[in-house]
Amino acid sequence: MTFPADFVWGAATAAHQVEGGNWNSDCWALESAKPSFFVEHSGVACDQFARYGDDLAILAGLGLNTYRFSIEWARIEPEEGAFSQQALDHYKRVIDACWQRNIQPMATFHHFTNPRWVARDGGWADDRIVERFARYSAVTAASLGGELAYAAAHDLELQGADGPEDGVLVAHAGLAEDLHRPFLGELVEAGLELLALERVLG
Repeated sequence: MTFPADFVWGAATAAHQVEGGNWNSDCWALESAKPSFFVEHSGVACDQFARYGDDLAILAGLGLNTYRFSIEWARIEPEEGAFSQQALDHYKRVIDACWQRNIQPMATFHHFTNPRWVARDGGWADDRIVERFARYSAVTAASLGGELAYAAAHDLELQGADGPEDGVLVAHAGLAEDLHRPFLGELVEAGLELLALERVLG
């Protein structure tokens, strides 16, 4: 089998699963709840936030030419309207490190986790989510977009049961219903801040 000369060979990660220390995200809050349906806390994960250079060297050594990573919204906008230049600078360094190794950087702007403040308001079921995600995306794209080879808004296919407009909600709420419902009462009783999960789960 032959492939075009410009065929993209790559690997992909999700920020929360590899970076570590993503304490401002809704998933970190769920992991920290007592009880939690997570068997293990993500903690420092693979420590890719500090060790991304080592990981990219491995990727390049495997002969891959593209890296799809996610930009963690909870790091970029830890509180509504408050954007972290430090976080944007970090992802700029990741992008630069990709190019230095002849790896095309592809960023996903949303890969399953949300800032806690987004989740508190209902996450993707909240009427303000489009405006909020657009604002975050605009700030991030203005800072980093010109350095990227490719970009994607979401890691999930935006196609739901009733059309593309409900795809994210269906995907996230469906997973939440399968995994979270047995624990929802306990999470609320434990004082978890994500009470808005009740809205998503109906």
